[in-house]
Amino acid sequence: MTEPTPAVDYVNLYILTPEEVLYEGQVLWVEVPLEDGLLGVWPGHAPLVAALGEGVVRYDTGEGVREVAVRRGVLRIGIERCAILLSAWGQQALPEQQGDKEELAAELEKALFETLSEQEVEELQKE
Repeated sequence: MTEPTPAVDYVNLYILTPEEVLYEGQVLWVEVPLEDGLLGVWPGHAPLVAALGEGVVRYDTGEGVREVAVRRGVLRIGIERCAILLSAWGQQALPEQQGDKEELAAELEKALFETLSEQEVEELQKE
C-alpha cells in the first residue's frame, strides 16, 4: 500500500547551470516553460521529467516573484523538490564548441551533485 505524500506548503527549488547555482530555496510555486506550454508546479506536484522550452521560469519566494529567462534544459520534479537544469539561460547560451549532449549531461549531473547530497541525488534517481 502506498503511503500518502506529506502535506507541505512549499516547493524546494533548484535552478542550476553547469557553471553555477542560480537559485536554491523554498518557494510557494514555480511556473516553467516547457516545449509544449507552461507548467505550474505547486507543493505536492506529481513526479515528472520534461524538456524546457524557451521562455521565463517564474517563482514566488514569499517575498515576491522572481524570473529567470531560459532557452533549453531539463525539468525534474520529485516528491520533495523541483530541479531545473539549464543548458542555456538568459541572454547567454552555452557556446556550441563546449561539447555535445553527452558532455552537457555530464556537466549538468556534476552541478546537481554539487548542490544536493549524495542521498538526495539517489532519491531523485529512484523517482
